[in-house]
Amino acid sequence: NVLIGQQIGVYKIVRELGQGGMGAVYLATRNDGKFEQKVALKLLKREMNTAVLRRRFQQEREILASLEHPNIARLLDAGTTNDKIPFIAMEYVEGLPVDEYCNLNKSDLNRRLDLFRTVCSTVNFAHRNLIVHRDLKPSNILVGGDGTPKLLDFGISKILSAEFEQINSATVTKLGVMTPSYASPEQLQSKSVTTATDIYSLGVILYELLSGHRPFETKEDDLKEIYRAVIETEPPPPSRIQDSGFGIRVIEGESESASNLTKHQNQQTNPESSMLNPKSLRGDLDNIVLKALRKEPGERYSSAENFAEDLLRHQRGLPVTARPQTFSYRTEKFIKRNSLAVGAGFLILLTLIGGIAATLWQARRAEAQRVRAENRFGDVRNLANSFLFEITPEIENLSGATRAKQLLVVRALEYLDRLSTETGDDAELQRELAAAYEKVGDVQGNPLQANVGNMQGALNSYEKARAIREKLLTKDDGNVALKVEMAKNSQLIGDVLFNSGEIEKASEKYLEAVDAQQQIINRQPNESPAQFDFALAQFALGATFFWNSKYDEALKYYYPANEIFERMNRAEPANDLVADKLANSYIRIGESLAWKNELEVGLKSIQKGLAIIEPMVIKNPNNDRFRKTLWTANLKAGEIYLDWEDFDKCLAHYGKSLELATISVAEDPNNITAKRDLALSYNKVGDTLDSSGKGELALENAKQALNLQEEIAAADPKNFEIRRQIAGTHKRMGYAQTTMKDHEGSRASFQNALGQYEQLAALDPNDKKIPREIAIVSQTIGKTYLAAAEQTDRTANLQKALEWDEKSHRLLLELKTGGILPAFDFKLITEVETEIAEIKRKLGGS
Repeated sequence: NVLIGQQIGVYKIVRELGQGGMGAVYLATRNDGKFEQKVALKLLKREMNTAVLRRRFQQEREILASLEHPNIARLLDAGTTNDKIPFIAMEYVEGLPVDEYCNLNKSDLNRRLDLFRTVCSTVNFAHRNLIVHRDLKPSNILVGGDGTPKLLDFGISKILSAEFEQINSATVTKLGVMTPSYASPEQLQSKSVTTATDIYSLGVILYELLSGHRPFETKEDDLKEIYRAVIETEPPPPSRIQDSGFGIRVIEGESESASNLTKHQNQQTNPESSMLNPKSLRGDLDNIVLKALRKEPGERYSSAENFAEDLLRHQRGLPVTARPQTFSYRTEKFIKRNSLAVGAGFLILLTLIGGIAATLWQARRAEAQRVRAENRFGDVRNLANSFLFEITPEIENLSGATRAKQLLVVRALEYLDRLSTETGDDAELQRELAAAYEKVGDVQGNPLQANVGNMQGALNSYEKARAIREKLLTKDDGNVALKVEMAKNSQLIGDVLFNSGEIEKASEKYLEAVDAQQQIINRQPNESPAQFDFALAQFALGATFFWNSKYDEALKYYYPANEIFERMNRAEPANDLVADKLANSYIRIGESLAWKNELEVGLKSIQKGLAIIEPMVIKNPNNDRFRKTLWTANLKAGEIYLDWEDFDKCLAHYGKSLELATISVAEDPNNITAKRDLALSYNKVGDTLDSSGKGELALENAKQALNLQEEIAAADPKNFEIRRQIAGTHKRMGYAQTTMKDHEGSRASFQNALGQYEQLAALDPNDKKIPREIAIVSQTIGKTYLAAAEQTDRTANLQKALEWDEKSHRLLLELKTGGILPAFDFKLITEVETEIAEIKRKLGGS
């Protein structure tokens, strides 16, 4: 080549890297003495140095300048040669085309899909910047030694703005710079090019990564044939393409002619990809690829992000949008119409599973029935997964469905567990089994949703899921989907521990989840699900600091999580799950600010949450998740108004929380979470009534709460948290009896509360809130003696009151010195000191 060794600007050409339609690309080195640098130097061909193509070359420069992304080769410099030929200096990427990289490294299916999803994310970034690549192919996607893919060559890209509408893109197309094998039907027909064009090309690339061949590979020698095939012929699913001794053939389909096979016997695209088992492509992956390859642009994925999301759902074992949804759709509609009869309907379906499972056992008795047994195995597996991942989510937040959901997941788990004994080395089946254990755990005792109150059972189920995934990770340490599942599992275990009162252990699990989610975010910075999971983990960790009265520390995690939810809500305003989490984050931030004695700011934050969740509950009256968030918002707002002694507003909010919890328990008596919430609402209403002087009504509400809490404790005796709540209710009963001037009754209630708290303190010495409660209850016991002193045994009762107040004072000072007592409670110390001084004055005068 005549240009080898020549100087172009500050660059010296070393060798040619490749030729394109408009120009050539060379490896060049910078030799101006400032620093050493290798670049990919792209020059417009001398014979094509026309005004139209110079504008196109200028367009490529502008495109590259606008695309700053870690997976896109950067523009480093641009200019013209001495004879006015334009050039571009780009980042030189030392790597292999994505297909060669995967084959050379013998990448498994998950690694190929992870790599491809990164490419989709990069293409989506270009699309968001109004750039369509229009020439996506493996040679334009290089993967470096560290496994990072880089997108190259925006030479025929189109800028989707009016500014470039006048550029004659058809001229470039006619010059043949695009690659027909990867070009979309609309490109070959010179129709309008949109982002859907790149979706098609991505579909071809994924087809090739999975099957080792392009969809119309045998037609590529004849330009007319490849054009006709791309425009008119439906490609076979990638799982039906395999290599034979005579080239390629379609499995279970029409064979190529003998001459055609002979002609292409040496044209196998990716021979190493035959390591992928066609069975792993059947179903989801076939449908995903074929959706991307639809002839009509409107029938493809609406974005590269949606394309990648469907692949991620497949990797996680979830239903994909590319599959026909007829069964799920009918089931969803049936449940909405017949929510009360859903349990009976599921029993009928589960009876059907039993029949299928019985035939599976019979099929093993004879080799002649082997094929039938395999089919039945698949049927049972698909049906069990349909229950777990399609039907169960539809009733997850449906009020009144706790028992139906429990029956569903337990039966599905039984069948998956039985199947796993048949094929214990099937990694995907093991993942399904782990997911099933988590679904069972959710129903047993996930404190954030409707459950039957078996916290220890939930913990056991989550641990079983974890053990399965840990074993899978020993064989596949790079599996991102498994790591995502492990991070979520840590959070689930943390939720159970937190709500069982084991705050320190919960904090460890939440920290594991945050660290794992951070690593996942680093690998998938643009993945919305990863951002969402990271925010949830931060939020959960913040709650442990709140519980230990470290409100500033809690807010350090709450605020970043809130920002993520806000950003996602702006991007997806119709996503109710994100809106619910955003509302909840405002509520918890407000609660923390209130405990810092920033009551007005806290109330404003809670009101933001109320403004989001109230219309959602009106729109979805049967959604238990949204109802729970609204319940929380009213409860926290009521607490602030109670502190301000605005009893009317306080009672309005607490009354609303009581109404919401009553509805949840009435619709689903098996929902332990709803019962716990109802008990707390009774107590909060009682607090307000007592503060306004209505002791008898307050006592009645406390007794209602205590009945519910003792029922929950009987179902789960090891539940640490419910015992704390029972202690709190005894304390409330004592306050109500004090208002009623029943001093002996109040003292008995306070001493019951004290006994409960002292037992809890012995069980968990690290719980920082229990010593505060012991201090407060000690003071209240002292007050009962002080009140009794006005009626009888003055000196003895005053002495008892002094002993209890001094105990309370000593504990409060210890808490303050240790930095545990919140500023909000400093007034308690002053109050006790004043009381002690008054008692001593009275004793001195006795």
